[in-house]
Amino acid sequence: MAPLNDDGVNYGTWINRDGGKEVYFDGNTSGVHTCTCHTNGSCIDPDNKCNCDSQYLLDLTDEGEQLVALLYLA
Repeated sequence: MAPLNDDGVNYGTWINRDGGKEVYFDGNTSGVHTCTCHTNGSCIDPDNKCNCDSQYLLDLTDEGEQLVALLYLA
């Protein structure tokens, strides 16, 4: 399992057009870690904002709509 965020630590980020790191993967919520499942209420665990953060022993995916060239995983 590879969470994008665990205990408030962001492991997945992307670089915005101004060179700053962003942690949202859907919508326009700069600085707030979130994925499409949180936006539309379909996360497997409603306490998490992305399916990848749930740490269930299942193959889960997350989606988002960002026009980005690079995704950095720490």
